[in-house]
Amino acid sequence: MGLKELSLPNTVGSNGLLDHELTKKLTNLFQEYHPSIIVPALSQQTVEDLALFFLILTRLDSEIYLDEENRTLVVDIAAEMFSAFSIDQQAAIAQKIITIDMISTDQIEKTINSIINQVLDFSQNMVVFGSGTENLARLVSKMNPSNQGQLVESLRSNNPDLATNLNREIMPFNSLGMLDDETIRTLVNYLDVNTVAVAIHNLSPEIQNRFISVMDDESVAKLEAKINSLDFAEIQVATSAQQSILDLVHRLSAKGVLQIHRSAGIPDV
Repeated sequence: MGLKELSLPNTVGSNGLLDHELTKKLTNLFQEYHPSIIVPALSQQTVEDLALFFLILTRLDSEIYLDEENRTLVVDIAAEMFSAFSIDQQAAIAQKIITIDMISTDQIEKTINSIINQVLDFSQNMVVFGSGTENLARLVSKMNPSNQGQLVESLRSNNPDLATNLNREIMPFNSLGMLDDETIRTLVNYLDVNTVAVAIHNLSPEIQNRFISVMDDESVAKLEAKINSLDFAEIQVATSAQQSILDLVHRLSAKGVLQIHRSAGIPDV
């Protein structure tokens, strides 16, 4: 499998580590293959080769971008890949990096080409499915909401982080505004004003009004007063407040207290 060609600035290779063509080849590799493919492919490389590989990546010219829009540097990808190794592997590579003082250009070229070829060979025999949580969410999103809630609660006992992330994928907080009035009213009855205020303070007026419209005048007054008086610490935990509400939605759905229907407009994953 070949690599797509990426146009690089003429200054590439001016640091003397790699020539222009080899730098293009290496950079194209990172543009085409995700670290989730590259890191396992590197498992067959020696610690010495990996140390040289990461050292080279840290010394490439700073203007080499994999993604001009997001300004992703090669060194950023290198750090991501390095972090994916176990602590023991990181330590072994790190200790080897500090011993490299000088090395021949022939050895550099040989090492880089070996790693590129290893990744290409590895990728031809692998299928990348991407994020496991996103894949699971695509399946779970097609289930009955009550069954969704039961599954999420079952997962929560053993893997709370998975349950939380799955909730977030299945039902983004903004999508609660698509629920009918009675469902939102039932949900609000289980929540305190402070939690609602923190969760919705920075959302669009349309989403805020979906909550306000089902509350009585006294509760609305308390909610608006709380939103206007939120301090910095409370503002910083808005995402946590939103997640706690989403968790409650799934718990109530699992118990049959809330009836959530796809016809309400909740988007599929």
